[in-house]
Amino acid sequence: IGSSEEGKKNGANDLLYHNLITQEYVGARYFSFGTAAGSDSYGLQGGLVDWKEGFGARGLNHYLYYLNLEQL
Repeated sequence: IGSSEEGKKNGANDLLYHNLITQEYVGARYFSFGTAAGSDSYGLQGGLVDWKEGFGARGLNHYLYYLNLEQL
């Protein structure tokens, strides 16, 4: 997700997510912030993880499986 320089300065993404969580999806069991894939030793973007956790988010492992259909 992104915003303009003015949006970044004014916290547009924070406002968007705050409204989604507290007004649009009130009572929802889950709200996905998407991935935080990156290049640190854990394969994460630390700043993005911190930002998401600031809303109370927790990380979950996702397992990916690749199937080579050409060899079937």
